[in-house]
This record gives sequence, structure tokens and C-alpha cells, in this order.
Amino acid sequence: MDLSTNQKNFMRVLRRISRSLPALLPGLLIALFYLAKDLSDFMEKIFRGITVPVGNRLSQWTSPIPFSLGEALIVLLILWSILHILRGFWAPVEKRKRLRSLLVRTAHVTIVCLWLWAGICWLWNIGYFVPGIPETLPLERGGVTVEKLERTAAGFADILNRYADDIRRDDSGLFNHASEEYFPGAIRIYDRLEQEFPTLTLRDAMPKKLLFSRFQSHQGFSGFYFPFTGESNINTDIPSSSQPFTIAHELAHQRLVASEDEANFLGVAACLSSEQPIYIYSGALAGLKMLAGPLYDADPQAWQTIAETLPPEVAADWNNSAAYWAQFKTPLEEWSRDVYDTFLKSQGQELGIRSYGACVDLIVNYYSAATRVKPYSE
Repeated sequence: MDLSTNQKNFMRVLRRISRSLPALLPGLLIALFYLAKDLSDFMEKIFRGITVPVGNRLSQWTSPIPFSLGEALIVLLILWSILHILRGFWAPVEKRKRLRSLLVRTAHVTIVCLWLWAGICWLWNIGYFVPGIPETLPLERGGVTVEKLERTAAGFADILNRYADDIRRDDSGLFNHASEEYFPGAIRIYDRLEQEFPTLTLRDAMPKKLLFSRFQSHQGFSGFYFPFTGESNINTDIPSSSQPFTIAHELAHQRLVASEDEANFLGVAACLSSEQPIYIYSGALAGLKMLAGPLYDADPQAWQTIAETLPPEVAADWNNSAAYWAQFKTPLEEWSRDVYDTFLKSQGQELGIRSYGACVDLIVNYYSAATRVKPYSE
């Protein structure tokens, strides 16, 4: 075999490798992620040194865009995937070649999905495998007594009583503030909490309103963080009384706080420390909803006593939110929640979707601390 033939064979091998790289590289990145996910020191170095800075930079780059770039990209990806595969059926060639074209186009979509999953692993899922809020901040889990739970719930009810009159209402007595009144204030709601917990410090980007908000409700979601653009996306179809808290929750995710219960806790704490009545009211309402179930289970009479102190306007917002979500109890919503529950559990979140309500011990311990400046009177 002469040198020319060797060179040709070598070039042929290189071409095969180069054609395989688009599929091999994301596969290797995904494999590396799952092999290294239990190496806490390694994962934290990547998280702090790459994931967080990249997420922060992306949020600043996309912040000036007046719409959700993430939502637009998702819609375009879905449309491109469907049309790209369907074109395999329309190829003006014989049946055998048409089948080959279909398989090739399906492979193209699969490779794109592999790259996306690799990105999600390192730009978002990694947050499930690094120390959470209780480990990085002076907060405690567990040790919640019924007495502490009742006292904290009563405190949140006190906040709602004091701020209910600051909320403008419609003829039905419901929260009636336009989004323009609280969206601009979003970039300041973490200011005081960052002073207490400097590790949360981040230059916030304006949250984005979702165009297909109603579709999000059908899936059972009030918002989402998109790691490829660093955007906090808000479902603006949900009751307005819930939107300020949802903004605070998604801005916690923008800080790469992946755990849902920790994002819930930070959302409540940011709202209550914001000095903005609309956010304080929404955060207190969300927080009391989280506390209500555990307190009712532990002491129904204690919860009933607290509930009776709430003014009719608060009860109206509470019931309106419950009625809103009740209409979406469909097979699609249940399927979406089951899928997300499976995803959370696959990322080490043992409680799955129930972790949304598992922040009770963080809230109770935080506001029960002897040195904590409470936003309510005891």
C-alpha cells in the first residue's frame, strides 16, 4: 500500500469522525455530567466558576429584548423539528430514498435535542447537585414545632391584614393592579435580602411576560427560567395577586437556585423584605398558603382561628386563585405535572413536585429566629 492510499484512508477516517462529532460531543457532555454528578467538589467548582457567571451574563445580554426570547426559541424549535421531519415525507424521490431522508432528518432533530439536553445539564441541572440554600446560608431545616408553625402563620396573616388596604381592588373585591405597576419594581426586590445574604447578590434582569401564558396554565406552571437565555419568564394569565410572588420565585431561579422549595422560600423572603406593598402582600399571601396545609393537618382549630382573622378581600384573592387553578385540572395538566415530577426526582429531588410546598421549615425557622427582624408583630 503506497503513501497515497494511506493518506486517502486517513482522510476517510477523519471525515467519518468529523461527521460523528455533532452527535458524539453532546453525548460525551451528558455522560460526563451523570458520571460526575456525585462529585460535589468538582460540580461546585464548575457551578460557581462557569454555570453561574454564564447564566448571569446571558440574563444581562437578553434583558433589553422586550419579549421572552426563550419562549420564541422554544416555539421556533418545535416548528422547525416538525417541519424538518415532515419534509422527509415530501422528498420527491423514490420510496427507499424517502425513508432514508426521513431517518436522516429525524437524526438531525435528535442531535439538536442532545445538544439542548447537554446544555440543560450544565447550565441548570447542575444546580440540583451542589449545596443548597440551607448549606450556603445560615438557615435550618427541620425542628418545626406546631407552636412555631402557628406563630409564623399568624404573623403572615397579620401582614395581610395590615397591607390589604394598600391594594387596589375591582368591583368584585379582587386584587386589581396592572402588571406595569409591579414588573418594573422586580429588579429591586432582592436588594435588602442581598444585604443579609451577600451570596445572593446579582444584577437582576427584568422578568419577561409569556405570550402563551394560558398554555402554561394548562400545564400547571406559573412561570419558568430558561437557562439558554438567562430569562425569568412569567405566566401573566394567572391571578394578578400571585404574579409578584411568581416574579420573586423566578428571580430566585435566575440566581441559579434550582430547588423549588428553596426558590419558594427566597421568593417569600424577598417579597416581604422589599418594602413594596404589592410584593409584600403577594408574598405574604403565597407564604400563608404554604403554611396553611401543614398547620391545618397539625391543628385544624389553630388554622381556623387564624383564617377567621383574614379580611374578606384576602379571602377573595385566595379563593380566586384556587378557582383559577381548579379549571385546569385536566389530563394534560396531570400529565405535565407527572412529567415534571419525574424530572425533579431524576435530579435528586426526592419529594418531586411536592418540593414546591416543602419550604415550610425554611420559612418557619427563618422567621422564628430570635435575632430575625420580623415583618410582623408578635
